[in-house]
Amino acid sequence: MATVKMILDGKEVELRPTPHAAITISRRADGFIPALERVAKYDEDLIAGIIALGIGADPDAIEATVARTGVAELVEPVTEFIYLLIGGGRVPDDSDTVRHWAAPASA
Repeated sequence: MATVKMILDGKEVELRPTPHAAITISRRADGFIPALERVAKYDEDLIAGIIALGIGADPDAIEATVARTGVAELVEPVTEFIYLLIGGGRVPDDSDTVRHWAAPASA
């Protein structure tokens, strides 16, 4: 299973996709697309929660760490992590991208 490596307050950490992380993020944000939108809007609370789920930490314990790192530095790896969760923890290859997620169902 793939992970997302990122720097958090000067230290490298790995966000690990788990079913618990996927379900919790989806429930908290009302789906993955709203989660991506909130991350793109620099929602620090959601970003901290996603990182906590990815590294297996208490969200309250990493709030200061997230603030010291700066939300702008975290948007890209957190977005990558959400896409990894959407793919079931696997990185899609060129033939298996997420490009059809918004396409209407065919009749």
